[in-house]
Amino acid sequence: MLSRFSAVMLLAAAGALAPAQDHVQWMVDQMAPGPGTGTLADPFITIGQAMAAAGIHDHIHVMPGVYTERVDMVEFRFLHSMNGPDHTIIDATGQPGYYAVAANNLVEIVGFTIRKADGVGIRVVPPAATTWDSLLFLRNRIEGCPLGGIEVSGSVNGTISDSIIRNNASYGVLTSWGSSMLLRNCTITGNGVGVLAAGAPSSGVPLAANTILWGNVFSAFGLGAGDLNTCIVGEATLAGVNGNVFMNPMFQTMQLNDVRLMPGSPAIDAANPLYATYYSMFDYRGFGYPRVADGNHDFVESLDIGAMEHAGLSSVAMPAAGGGGGGGMVSMPSDITVMLDAGMGNPYVLALGIASMNPWNPVWGSHGLFYLDSVDYVILAAGTQMGAMEEAFTFFIPGGIPIPGMSVGSLTSGGMGMGNGIGFPLQALVQEMMLPGQPMWWSNSEMVLPMM
Repeated sequence: MLSRFSAVMLLAAAGALAPAQDHVQWMVDQMAPGPGTGTLADPFITIGQAMAAAGIHDHIHVMPGVYTERVDMVEFRFLHSMNGPDHTIIDATGQPGYYAVAANNLVEIVGFTIRKADGVGIRVVPPAATTWDSLLFLRNRIEGCPLGGIEVSGSVNGTISDSIIRNNASYGVLTSWGSSMLLRNCTITGNGVGVLAAGAPSSGVPLAANTILWGNVFSAFGLGAGDLNTCIVGEATLAGVNGNVFMNPMFQTMQLNDVRLMPGSPAIDAANPLYATYYSMFDYRGFGYPRVADGNHDFVESLDIGAMEHAGLSSVAMPAAGGGGGGGMVSMPSDITVMLDAGMGNPYVLALGIASMNPWNPVWGSHGLFYLDSVDYVILAAGTQMGAMEEAFTFFIPGGIPIPGMSVGSLTSGGMGMGNGIGFPLQALVQEMMLPGQPMWWSNSEMVLPMM
């Protein structure tokens, strides 16, 4: 994982923020002194400032924080978080208008949590007799919006992918009056209606593929089983065709609203590859979490249904004794619970150490991208998984360690392919026995950084 300084230097080395006629990169950081000019050295402090300055094709990169503003996207602009939805939040509660984010033609919104406790999360409504194309909402979390999660009305074509849409009292996704949205590899739960299709023409109904529609009052309204493909659904009437199944997806129960998959989930390695997320190597969490992994240990890497891929290692960090943390601050004591699914009968080694971009110790390689320092790591546990369920480990990280960045148990980014903060990655090295005498080793990592 890169520190904030390293991420900035990488962008600078690429000339990302140099003035140009096209594809200008703008930076937003609410922790900057402000008001800012949008450069690396002098970021804007609000997304609205960047949107007003950006031109066609421009990218707006947002550092972690809670941005209490309404965002009105301008046509052909790209809005990306630098460190993913766990740490980059747009909360428009109390702001004017009934929506948090208004999308536009040819826009991308990648890697945000979007909330509005008195309205709708994302609104997409083109003018009459106008068609909007190629909208992309990727790796977002839309939650806590009583009037609805994502509203799409009119002639709109686009994709909602690798996203969690949850706890919106009215609906998760509304598509109406000719909109044609593809919902792909999403987890939609805790809403009134998961997907609501309304209005004419009927050809505008969405297609949901590789999506979990579970735990809503109604999975779908205005859609039939033929409008879904390889989905896990909460009503038996929507199952039985097109690979749709009426089965509990087996969400984790370690913490509230934890929609990670448990071992044995029917969603693991069960997605339709025809609807694979071809433009994303990572799942909802972002960088460091492969979108395709061998979650059921059958030696075949396959896509999972839903927004979160079940891989070998995941962790949950809770602050100890009132701990916490934030960008540029000293980390506080934290208790880290690690869930390791090596597969029954497989040996494993679990280690903790300093991250490095250089292959000082390639034995501990993490997806070929990050490594543990060959000196500064410690083995936390080693053994063999006895049963089908994960092995759980809890250990303590003391305070007093200066770590820039904000992250918990994850290595995340929006669309930049980079994280925010040098941290302590957990590494799992697992030996799966394919045939006697023919072991296959794989590794998987998670970052442990202070809580936001």
